[in-house]
Amino acid sequence: MFSKAFVCCFLVGTLALPDKHVSDSTKSHQSVPKAHEVTTTNDGDPRLEVNYKDGEDDIKVALPGDIVHVEYTNGKQTETVHFGNELRPAFWKVTPHVHWDAHPLIHYTLVMVDPDAPSRQNPTLGEFRHWLVVNIPGGNITLGETITAYTGPDPPVGTGFHRYIFYLYRQPGPIEFDEKHRAAWKREYFSAKMFAEKHYLKGEAGNFFIAKNPPTEPVVTEEYKYETLKEIGEK
Repeated sequence: MFSKAFVCCFLVGTLALPDKHVSDSTKSHQSVPKAHEVTTTNDGDPRLEVNYKDGEDDIKVALPGDIVHVEYTNGKQTETVHFGNELRPAFWKVTPHVHWDAHPLIHYTLVMVDPDAPSRQNPTLGEFRHWLVVNIPGGNITLGETITAYTGPDPPVGTGFHRYIFYLYRQPGPIEFDEKHRAAWKREYFSAKMFAEKHYLKGEAGNFFIAKNPPTEPVVTEEYKYETLKEIGEK
């Protein structure tokens, strides 16, 4: 299931929307690592491709062509998710703050998954669903419907890096999700792609971080991670 060039592809749809309301705090986080390439899907929609090395493996993560901003805060410390940086264990269990360039009249779905469960070399349980919130009005997650409560990363010891991917979808309108009535709905064997197709969701934004147990000493920082990214899309 996993190959040297692992591709986690996500196709984005289009929708004509009025101008978005963008806060100053959101604008301040509008940054993308150098080693990236903005491409298009077969439908001509934007897609952000991030390439990096994990040991000998060339890893590619394809996300919708916009950024969902994710911040983990533990006490007075905050770590920002930024396209493949490593997060320390102290931040794993805290529900993150998530924001994006939301339109007030659009409903959104937010998903967080681990496609590398129990390991990237043998992802027989993936995708593992860490978080699922639907019918989010505008950008207010607290007013959305939580189908799967947040649970932080818990990569098994010695299984290497796991990717934790955030997908943000825009809905065609409010949806009655039948999944919320499944009390015993397992987190394993989830497919964000199939869930989106079932409910006619369109990709809006994405982001991801990596984590492993035990963590890297010292932890892989953004600067170090970007140095290991495969340089593509440079002019």
